[in-house]
Amino acid sequence: GAWYAKNKQSRPLVLIGDGSFLMSAIECAPLARYNIPAIVIVLDNEGYGTERPMIDGEFNDIQPVDHAKLAEAYGFKKAHRVTTELQLQAALTDVSTIVDGPTLLSVKLGRFDFNDA
Repeated sequence: GAWYAKNKQSRPLVLIGDGSFLMSAIECAPLARYNIPAIVIVLDNEGYGTERPMIDGEFNDIQPVDHAKLAEAYGFKKAHRVTTELQLQAALTDVSTIVDGPTLLSVKLGRFDFNDA
């Protein structure tokens, strides 16, 4: 909605954790349907990272999902799974040229790789 409200002048950048992404992945459908040129970056640390510092347990683990394949199934123009900084840089360069629909980068992080804040 914000993209339409701004007269399509800015490109949306979505940063989301893998746990949150699984709870809201259905929102990928309108991105693809309306060819909104969002870059969606999924930070994948295999679970609910905001919960782990408070109390860790199996309940914070989530089912592994191939976010790139899910994005492609929704009709995203391009999707990458990256595990290194060099791959991330290359993937960002690649998707930056795609402006006729959404793209997704699934960034693999360490299980306990999160901000102390």
